[in-house]
Amino acid sequence: MINVGDMLSRHTNNKLKSTIHRVVNPPRELWSTSRYSIPFFMHPVSAMSLNALDNCVDENNPKLYEDTTAGEFLHERLIELGLIKK
Repeated sequence: MINVGDMLSRHTNNKLKSTIHRVVNPPRELWSTSRYSIPFFMHPVSAMSLNALDNCVDENNPKLYEDTTAGEFLHERLIELGLIKK
């Protein structure tokens, strides 16, 4: 399973949808079995453009977002989350 984050969703003009992280407990009979999760988080360099890819925009799928960089997007997200002040 691969969860797509907000930056990749934006970069693909929502062709790849950002997912909400959630954990679901297994059925009671499986509680004693092991479960493994190996998360891998990747973040582009701050100067990377997150502009919608050309092949993800057409007359049926107009551009949804203003141009930005990964650093600008992260900064705005941290403000939204209240982790830094504007």
